[in-house]
Amino acid sequence: ALPISKKERSQLTQYHIRCQPDDKFLLLCALLKLKLLRGKTLLFVNSVDRCYRLKLFMEQFGVPACILNPELPHNSRCHVVEQFNRSVYDYIIASDETHAQSEEEEEKER
Repeated sequence: ALPISKKERSQLTQYHIRCQPDDKFLLLCALLKLKLLRGKTLLFVNSVDRCYRLKLFMEQFGVPACILNPELPHNSRCHVVEQFNRSVYDYIIASDETHAQSEEEEEKER
């Protein structure tokens, strides 16, 4: 991990909002369309499927985003990060690899 300077740290904001599962996508789009969230944004979801569902939902409201998940090849993941850094996209929707693995393990147990 790269060290974060004090200036960079002061520019970071983390939000965690609890709401009903059916309201999450709509609440997020409202926050984005009303420009209540500014700047580059990382959106974390709990599965690869949710990544794609959220991306499609956001595109319906004219909010372009890219996806970053463990199923993408390494070159694709690097390309997504480069596009984000060049401001091609302001939003990355990412799933957590460790969480995705634990979901697979749970399904195997069922």
